[in-house]
Amino acid sequence: MSVDGVRQDFVVAGPPGGAGPLRVDLAVNGAKVEALACGLGNPNAGSGDPAYTEPVGRVPSRGVRLVLNNSGRKLAYSRLRVVDARGQVLQARLEVVSENRVAVVVEDADATYPVRIDPTFSDANWVSMGGFPGTDGMVMAAVVDASGSLFIAGEFNMVGDAPATNIAKWNGSAWSALGSGMNGGVSALAVSGTDLYAGGSFTTAGGITANRIAKWNGTAWSALGSGMNSYVGALAVSGTNLYAGGTFTTAGGKVSVYVAKAVLTPPSGPPVIETQPSNQTVEVGRTAKFSVTASGQLPLSYQWRFYGTNLADQTSASLVLTGVATNQAGPYSVVVTNVYGSVTSSVATLTVVLVLTLGEALDAPQLLWSSGGNAPWTAQTAVTHDGVDAAQSGTISHSQETWMETSVVGPGPLSFWWTVSSESGYDYLEFYTNGVRVIRIAGDVSWQQQTHTLGTGAQVLRWRYMKDSSASSGQDRGWVD
Repeated sequence: MSVDGVRQDFVVAGPPGGAGPLRVDLAVNGAKVEALACGLGNPNAGSGDPAYTEPVGRVPSRGVRLVLNNSGRKLAYSRLRVVDARGQVLQARLEVVSENRVAVVVEDADATYPVRIDPTFSDANWVSMGGFPGTDGMVMAAVVDASGSLFIAGEFNMVGDAPATNIAKWNGSAWSALGSGMNGGVSALAVSGTDLYAGGSFTTAGGITANRIAKWNGTAWSALGSGMNSYVGALAVSGTNLYAGGTFTTAGGKVSVYVAKAVLTPPSGPPVIETQPSNQTVEVGRTAKFSVTASGQLPLSYQWRFYGTNLADQTSASLVLTGVATNQAGPYSVVVTNVYGSVTSSVATLTVVLVLTLGEALDAPQLLWSSGGNAPWTAQTAVTHDGVDAAQSGTISHSQETWMETSVVGPGPLSFWWTVSSESGYDYLEFYTNGVRVIRIAGDVSWQQQTHTLGTGAQVLRWRYMKDSSASSGQDRGWVD
């Protein structure tokens, strides 16, 4: 494995017969071959582009790209190096012969055999990050700020084409230094708003004294008090708190062994939303709550919006909606403001779910229904007689029961459908009037209709599913429609 990809060494022991340059044909299976006359990782750049740099000791060469048949992943096959027995670098190139064949062509007129051919391939999805390929020293920390800029730190003096002492910024297209950098290694980075914090073994940052910890505000470095008396190896930000860890025993002149906390001054500029409001799904009549967490120069003010329109009196970090109705479903957002400006949160959607009641499932919503026992009956739409909805017994265990009931005034007819899936002869679905069992079923019983004549006066109607002390069978439930 080389730094550029997987090495593919070919050794040609002696010159082949015939005239002209040496040619080695390579068959390709499982991929399609495309020409790539450009720099590795930048399919739009030519060899004159600053994003293309051949490592020292290799001659510029054309390349090819392999597009894998199944995944579509692209591998750049280039970085060609050919040397003879004396170590002389020979001019060579890669050529596309067909969709499944590649040729290595070597100018071997002055070569001393054997000749070693070393093309390499790398994942073409990697993108060059400017000029020199990487840094000239170790990178120990990396962090991305809210705008998408990448900061790296470590022990280096160059990154890409830019001189940068131990710390640098990548803006998406070019590297740049952060002032004059640090006089020692940087091993930890953290971001708070528009401020970057760095920790390490340095004692100056941007030419000013900064003992092992410093802040970059986008234009200049500043010290954090008197800093630490030894190495800082870790940094983390939470709200207005900066946490540091390392081998130090004092921080800001105070005893603080290996770990310390600093309270940060909120950065100038508009607020920064740290935690966005999240989508909510609630049932009709329930409570929905949206919250946002923001940082920045105090005081912060809040204004919640619904479909982009301000909601009256909703000016705190949380929006609480009680007794939610279906017309409150939709997009919510909040605008957070301070003296420097404002920021709008991402949209959070409220979904309001209609709740199916037992009365609706039993096609008798005018009656007052109750449920009890070891588990309540519920309304559902999965198992029905009418193809719409039905009531289902609760989930119970051995020697338990689940029931539902309502009251009517007789005389009059009563009709319902029911079904059960249970242990035959032991676990029953039963029907009672005024506490007297009228009928019961057990086993795997398909939907069947029951019709009864109710007596005069108040009639308490109860459906009960009960289990004996052992064993189960079927779905262990009953349904009424």
